[in-house]
Amino acid sequence: MPELPDVEAFRQYLYSTSLHSTVAHVEARDDLVLEDISQEDLRETLVGTELADTARHGKWLLAQTAYGPWLCFHFGMTGELAYFGEATDIPEHTRVLFVFENGMHLAYLCQRRLGRITLTESVEELVRRKELGPDARDISWECFSEVFSGRTAPVKPLLMDQKVIAGLGNILVDEILFRSRLHPERSVHTLGEEQRRDLHDTLGRIVAVLIRARTQGDEVPDNWLLHYRSEGEQCPRCGAQLKRMSINSRATYLCPRCQSQR
Repeated sequence: MPELPDVEAFRQYLYSTSLHSTVAHVEARDDLVLEDISQEDLRETLVGTELADTARHGKWLLAQTAYGPWLCFHFGMTGELAYFGEATDIPEHTRVLFVFENGMHLAYLCQRRLGRITLTESVEELVRRKELGPDARDISWECFSEVFSGRTAPVKPLLMDQKVIAGLGNILVDEILFRSRLHPERSVHTLGEEQRRDLHDTLGRIVAVLIRARTQGDEVPDNWLLHYRSEGEQCPRCGAQLKRMSINSRATYLCPRCQSQR
């Protein structure tokens, strides 16, 4: 599933390809991906205007139109964007196609049809409507400490809750907890302030590295857990055999030696 670094890469891709080109036509090929809007609403809002700016909050990508409303993309499990010239090159699994007056096209692809496209009046309105927490890339220590205060949930499900912190997914959270040496089932109320500060700092570093990797082609360090997410692999830090478990129906990888429950 696209997580915050992937969606930030999509934002930069959209910004560099599609801004300031007038929309000539919108073709919604699958109504299932349209949320709270019709094909007619989408065309009426976009045709004849330009995409003037981009934004991102958590896993949502937004593009502001020249007249105000924002076009919102969520990528579900398999969503992505493709910018191309020839109409004969429309990619497979294109659910919505945007055609620009300059002859270029932007396709919203979503093989499993779990993504969504909608409209909003502002970024803030979308955040309120979706009840999203603060963005994981920008969350301050004060805000991070506040959202953890008084909670007793296990740390992994809490970090993955988009209403608590927006943008983190399964792989990202496993990496953050691995580098913080925290067991994913550890209750957050058992973490001391030093551990919480380290968790906040680690979150920021992991997100920053992965954004650079997605947007600039940088390599992810060899000693990161994400390279070893399969049965029988060894911990890149201590050599112990990694453990795979299910938490809230999500495949979770950890090192039982480095990430104790104490």
